[in-house]
Amino acid sequence: MNPIPFLPGKKTVIYLPNGEQHQGQFAVVDLAHIKASHDEQTFADTPGYPHNPAGSNVNDRNYAGDPGAQALVDEYARNLEPGLLVSTGRTPEGTPIINKEGFVVSGNNRTMSAKLARTKYPARYQAYRNFLQEELSAFGIAEKDFADRTVFAGRDGQIETPFLVRIDYDIPALTTEELAKYNQVSTKSERPVDKTVKLSNILRENTACGKQIPKLFEDDDTMSEFYADASAQKQLLDMLLSCNLLTRQQVPEYYTDGHFTEAGKYFVEMTLAAIVLRPPALQAAETDGVASLRKAIVNALPVLMDNIALPTPGARLIDAINAAVVFQQKMKASKLSFADFIGQQNLLDTGPYSREMLVLNRLMNTGQRAFKSAIARYNETVKANQGESLFGEDHKVSPAEAFERIIVEALDAGAQKVIGQYLKQVESPIAPVETDPDESIEAYTNGVQQAFRESKKLTITGLRKLAAAAGIDTGNEKYLWELTELCWVNWYRELVDAHIFEDDKTGAFEAVVDFYQRVQPTYTGLDSHKKVFQQYSTSAPIAWLAGWFTYDRDTKSVFEPSAGNGLLTIFYPEEMTVVNEIDPVRYAHLKTQPFRAIHRMDASVPFPDRFHRAFDAVLTNPPFGRLAEVNRDFGYPFKALDHVMVAHALACMRDAGRAAIIIGGHTEINAGGQIASHRQFFNWLYRHYRVVALLNIDAAKLYHKQGTDFPLRMILVAGRKVEPFGAAPTIKEYPQLTQVTDSFEALFDLVRAARESANLREETLTQKLERELQKVKIETV
Repeated sequence: MNPIPFLPGKKTVIYLPNGEQHQGQFAVVDLAHIKASHDEQTFADTPGYPHNPAGSNVNDRNYAGDPGAQALVDEYARNLEPGLLVSTGRTPEGTPIINKEGFVVSGNNRTMSAKLARTKYPARYQAYRNFLQEELSAFGIAEKDFADRTVFAGRDGQIETPFLVRIDYDIPALTTEELAKYNQVSTKSERPVDKTVKLSNILRENTACGKQIPKLFEDDDTMSEFYADASAQKQLLDMLLSCNLLTRQQVPEYYTDGHFTEAGKYFVEMTLAAIVLRPPALQAAETDGVASLRKAIVNALPVLMDNIALPTPGARLIDAINAAVVFQQKMKASKLSFADFIGQQNLLDTGPYSREMLVLNRLMNTGQRAFKSAIARYNETVKANQGESLFGEDHKVSPAEAFERIIVEALDAGAQKVIGQYLKQVESPIAPVETDPDESIEAYTNGVQQAFRESKKLTITGLRKLAAAAGIDTGNEKYLWELTELCWVNWYRELVDAHIFEDDKTGAFEAVVDFYQRVQPTYTGLDSHKKVFQQYSTSAPIAWLAGWFTYDRDTKSVFEPSAGNGLLTIFYPEEMTVVNEIDPVRYAHLKTQPFRAIHRMDASVPFPDRFHRAFDAVLTNPPFGRLAEVNRDFGYPFKALDHVMVAHALACMRDAGRAAIIIGGHTEINAGGQIASHRQFFNWLYRHYRVVALLNIDAAKLYHKQGTDFPLRMILVAGRKVEPFGAAPTIKEYPQLTQVTDSFEALFDLVRAARESANLREETLTQKLERELQKVKIETV
C-alpha cells in the first residue's frame, strides 16, 4: 500500500510504555484516507486492515463482539471532545498515531469516533475542525496552508475532512505484538477475554516465545510446584517481558518479592492457555465451570506442546481439545449432566459429537495429573512407532490404536459406557415410526395453537417436545422454526380478524403487540443463510402497521413479493392478497393458506408485465445483502440486493397505490446534511415516488424476537409521482431523518401521521413551477 497524502507538521518523538522511542511527525490527513481496525458503523473488520497468519485482526480489541465498546464509540462521537484529539503529548494517548500507509496504530477508538461524528453528529466534527484550526501553530502547520489544502473538497491534493494525526516512522510490520506496545497502559480496562485473545495472537505471531515458555514447566507435575520455585518464577517473568506479553509498569501488580501475586498467577495461567487454545476455546475457558479444564491444559502444557510437534498424521489432539473446552461451556450452560446433555443433543449443535472430543473432555474432567499422564504416554507411544518397523507395518501401533489403549482406557468404566451408548445411538438410530407428513404438521400446529390459547410462552425445548410428539424431525431446527412461524402467522391473523369490523384499529394493534411481547417464541437458531442475507421475517406489530398504512377503503389487491411464511400480510384477508416466495419450504407453507394467488418467482429480477402497476398495495421486507456488481438498471447505481428488490416490487404498485417497505440500516447524514449511505438509491426513490415517511427502527427492542438486532428502516410510500422530480431530503428539510423509534406505541403514532399525510394531495413539478411563476408575477406588479 502506498503512503497516504498529508499536510506535514513538525517532527516529534513518541514514547511507548515499554521504553521504546519512535520518530514521528504531526500531520493533517483526510479522515477518509486513514483506516481504523474496525468500521465505525458496523464494527466489522475494516477491509484491508492487517490480519495475522491465523486470519484474525491484528488489533486484539474485539469491537464486533463487544457491545460495550460499540456504545463507547457512539458516546465519544456524540460528545466528541477536540481537546482529547488535538494534543502535543508524546505518549500514545491524545492525537491518534498512524503508519505511513494510513493504518491506525494507536487510537482506533478515537479515530472511529471521529469518523462516526463526521456522518452522524456533524456539529461535533465541525467543532473539532474549528478547534484544530485554532491550534495549528502548535503543530508546525501554517493556517494559510491548512486553508489552501482544505478549501476545495475532492480536488487532487486537497483534504475534505481534516484530521490531526502523528505518523510513526519507526513501527515495523503491523502485528498484534507491535500494536500491544502502544496500548499496554490501558490493559486494566480490557475485558479478560480480550486480554486472552491478545496474548493468543501475540504468541501465534512470536512462535519462539510460544515454544520457549512451556519448557519452564517440564520438571513440574503441578503449577503449585512451579510457584514454589522462586528461580523458575523469575525466569518466567523475564521471558514474559522479553516477549512483550508484560510491561514493566505491570510488574508490581503481577510480581512482588520474588513471586507472582494472585493476579499474576491468573495472568500466567491465561498466557499459558493461550499457547494451545484458539480464541473460541479461550473465550469458553473464561466462563464458570470451565476453569478446571483450563487448569488441566496449563498443567499439561509441556506434553501438549510435544503433541503439537508430532509429525505422524492423525496424532495431534489439539483440535479435539479445543472442541472439548467449547463443549464444556455449552454443557455447563445447559445445567445438565454429561450423560443427559449428549443424550438430548444440544439444540444449537448440528452434531454428532466426535468420540475423540468426548473422551478428551471426560479425561480433562478426571483431573490434572490423569490428563497430563495420559497425554504423555500417548505421545511416547506414537513417537516409538515412527519410522520403519523391523516386523513390518502390521506390527506398528497407529495413533488411533494408541488413543484407544491409553486415552480411552484412562477413563472410568461409567464414562466409557455413556460415550459408547451415545455413539451407538448416533450410528444406528432407532427407525422413526412412519407418519403422514400432513398429519404430523397438523398435530404439531394443534399443539402450538393450544399453547397459544393458554398463553404459554414456548421455548425451543417446548417446541421440540411438541414436534417429537407429532412425529416431526426435531434435529432440523431451521424447518422447526419455519413451521412454528407458520403457526403464529395463522394465530396473528385470527387476532386481527377478531377486530376486522372495528373502525378504530387500535384494539387490533394492541392485541398483536400483547401476543408478540408475552407469548410469541423468540428465534434462537444459527441458520447461516439468515445471517448472511439478514433474511428475517417481519416483527408482527410492524407487519400489522405496514398493512394498516397501505390500506384504504378502495384497496382491493395486495402484493407481497418475498412473502416468507406470510407474516407481513396479516393485516389483509388472504383472498385479496397475492404472494410470491422462492424458498421451497416457505412456498409450501404459503400453499396451506387461502391466498388469492401464490407464485414462485425470483424477486430480484423484473416481474412479468401483467404484474406492473397492477396492485393497490405492496408490502415488502426483502432479504438484505450486498450485490456482487453494481446494478445500474434504474438509472442510479444500486449496491444492495434489497434495494433492487424494492425497485421491482414498486414497479407492481398502481400509480395511486401505497407501499410499505422494510430494509436494513439506519439513516445517517454526512457533513453536508445529506443521507450518507446508499444516497443514490434514496435519490431514485424520492425522485419517482411520493415518500411520506422514512422511519428508523430500534431492532434490538422491536425486532429481537425474529432473531436479529440488525438496524431497520420502514419506508412508507403514497403513490408514484406523475412527473419524476426531486431527490432525497436533507436533515434540514426532514429533521426526523436520524431519529430512531424504540417503542411500538411511538411507531403506531408515526404510521398514523403518515396515513394522514398520504391522504393529502401533493403538487406535481409542473404545478409547483406554475405556483412559483404566479408568485413572481404578483411580486412584480
